[in-house]
Amino acid sequence: MKRSISVKAFLGTVLLLPVVLTGCSSIGLAREESFESNYEIDDEAENIYVSAADAMVRYVDPEMQIIDFYVLGSSDVKTLIFDGTTTITDAYGQPMVASQLQPGDLVHVLYNSTISKVGDIHMDENTWSNSGISRYTVSENGQSLQIGDDMYSIDPNLHVFSRGEEIGLNEIIDQDVITVLGRDRNILGIRVDSGHGYLELKNEYALIGGWIEVGQAVISEVMDDMLFTVPEGSYRVRLTNTGIEEYRDVTIERNMVCELDLSDIVAVEPDKGVVFFDITPEGTETYVDGSYVDTRYAIRLPVGLHEISVSAAGYSSVTEYFEVTGADQTLRIHLDDDTYSGLSSSSVSENSISRSLYTVVHVNTPQGAEVYEDNIYKGMAPVNYQKTPGTHVITLRRNGYKTVSYSVIMEDNGKDEAFDFPEMEREETSSTVSGNDVSNSGTGDNTVSGNTSSDRINTTVSGNTLVPGTEFFPKASTDLLWDDDLKNLSEEGLFAVLNQLESGKYENTAFLRENKIRVKKALEKYGYTEEYWNSH
Repeated sequence: MKRSISVKAFLGTVLLLPVVLTGCSSIGLAREESFESNYEIDDEAENIYVSAADAMVRYVDPEMQIIDFYVLGSSDVKTLIFDGTTTITDAYGQPMVASQLQPGDLVHVLYNSTISKVGDIHMDENTWSNSGISRYTVSENGQSLQIGDDMYSIDPNLHVFSRGEEIGLNEIIDQDVITVLGRDRNILGIRVDSGHGYLELKNEYALIGGWIEVGQAVISEVMDDMLFTVPEGSYRVRLTNTGIEEYRDVTIERNMVCELDLSDIVAVEPDKGVVFFDITPEGTETYVDGSYVDTRYAIRLPVGLHEISVSAAGYSSVTEYFEVTGADQTLRIHLDDDTYSGLSSSSVSENSISRSLYTVVHVNTPQGAEVYEDNIYKGMAPVNYQKTPGTHVITLRRNGYKTVSYSVIMEDNGKDEAFDFPEMEREETSSTVSGNDVSNSGTGDNTVSGNTSSDRINTTVSGNTLVPGTEFFPKASTDLLWDDDLKNLSEEGLFAVLNQLESGKYENTAFLRENKIRVKKALEKYGYTEEYWNSH
C-alpha cells in the first residue's frame, strides 16, 4: 500500500507543478485538497482486508477479474473481485498471476466482504497436492481413496473438477489421471488432469468376432454395438479378424465420441465354422456326415449343409440336416421317451440362462439412453441385464446429449443392483449422425438427411389406406418405440411395424435393434416365441 501512495503523491506533484507556474493559486489549492483526500483514503485502505479464510479455488476469470472460492469446512461460496493491487503468491512466497490458479487449489485469502474484494491470495503451505496419479482406488462407500499403498480419507465436502467444471466422484473412471489435493491424510479436492473419451466403430461387420487394439489402452474382442472408453490422446488402432489386419489413426478428446468408419474393410468369407453340441440325454451316439463325434467337444466343419444323426437306447433316432455358415453355432437336440423336441441352432452368445441362476442389474434412468457396461451394449434404459460382481464402467449415450460414464461397484452379495442416474446434459451444438445434420426447430419437426417429417402422420401410403400400426412407424433412426403403444396393436399392426423396421430405411443403430426387440416382445401374446424367431 505504501508503494501505491508514493506513486499517487508523485503524480499529484506533477499535476500541481503547471498550476503553480501559472499563478492560479485558487485552482492549485483545490487540487491540493483533492490530493490530501486521496492520500487519506489510501492510508485507511492499508487495513481494509480484515477477513481471512482457508479456501479452495472454484473458478477464475482473469479477464473479468473475478474469482470464486469454497470456504473450507462449509458449503459457503465467496465471489470476489481482484485487480493489480491483489497479491498472489505460491507456498514459498514467490509471486504468481491469476491465470496460474486452478480450480481445486487450496489457498489462504485475505478479503473485504463489504466491497467483495480480495487483497491477498497465498497458496496454503499446510496443504499438499499430488499430480499424475494413475493408480488409485475409491472405496465402495466413497469415503476413502487408496493411492498406491497409501490410504486417505475423503472429506465430506470433496470437490472434483474436470476442465474447470465440477463433476461427481463416480464420474472418474480408472483410465483417468488425476491430481489429489489435501491436508494431512484428508483429501479435499481432485482435479482430472487427463480424462477419457469414446471410440465407436461404424460399419464394423467384417470385424465382428475379431479384435481391436487401441494402443496399449484397450484390447478387446469386437462385438456388435460397442462403445469403448479410451483415455484422451492420439492412438494407432489395430484391427484383426480372419484374413484381416488393418490399422487406423484416431484422436480421442475428453468426453467426446470419435466415430471410426470401417465400411472399407471387406470381410473374408470363412470356409469353416465351429459347431458346439447340446444333446440330451447323456450317453447318445452322434454321427456327423457318417463319422462319430464326441459331443463333449466342439468340431470345425466346412461351410455348407451337413447331416447329424443321434440315437440312444429307449429313444427314437433322429437324423437332421444343418447348415454351417462360418459363425460359431450350437446344435441342440433333446430325445425324450421316443419323442423328439427338435433341433435348434444359435450363436453361443445367445444361450439362455435361467433367471434363478443369476442376479440382475436394473438401469432405470435416464430413460431412452443407450446403456453400455464395460464397452458392451446392454440395451436402452430402462433395461435389465445379468449382474457381474466387481468394478465396472457404465456409459450412457443419447442423441443430442453429452455422453457420460460412471464408475460403479457391484457387490457379490446375491442381490440385484438398481441404478437411477441423473438426467443427461444436452449438447450445446447440433448433433450430426453419419454426416447428416439433425435439427430441431423447437416445434417438434425433425429434419434428417434433408427429408422433413411432421408430427402429423399422413393417413395414406402410396395411395393405399393406412395399415394398422403405421402411426407408430419411427420418423427417424433415433426414435424409440414405447411398449405401452405397441401392446395395443393388433398382430397385423405389429408385423407392419416390424416390416418397416426391416425395410432398410433406418440406420443400423442401437435404437433400431432395440425397437425390433420391443416389437417381437409385443408379438409374444400372439404366439410368436423365441423359437419362432430362431427358425425364421
